[in-house]
Amino acid sequence: MHILRVLKGSDTVLRVPFDHHADLTGFEAWMQIRKSKSNEVVLDELTTENKRISIGHGCFCLSFPHEITENWSFRRGLFDIKAISPDGGEVRMAEGKILVIPGVTR
Repeated sequence: MHILRVLKGSDTVLRVPFDHHADLTGFEAWMQIRKSKSNEVVLDELTTENKRISIGHGCFCLSFPHEITENWSFRRGLFDIKAISPDGGEVRMAEGKILVIPGVTR
């Protein structure tokens, strides 16, 4: 399980590793943040389509721009990342917690 710390109101880029032997060539990635696994509300969504998640060699690179994080009203959440194969199959590759760190300097 991963714990991601995102600085509220700042541009934050984080990497989430996965098995470096996994070949995700041609795959897309999809990540959602929710307050709990059973909660229907999506707090944020990162995809390769919206260019907020990319697939590198052995890791997912996640982008949290300040324009989005400054409007977050939650302090904690859960996430998972799925890899979507070219034929539409889904594999959950990572999961964890998001901690939103508020700023002090204003």
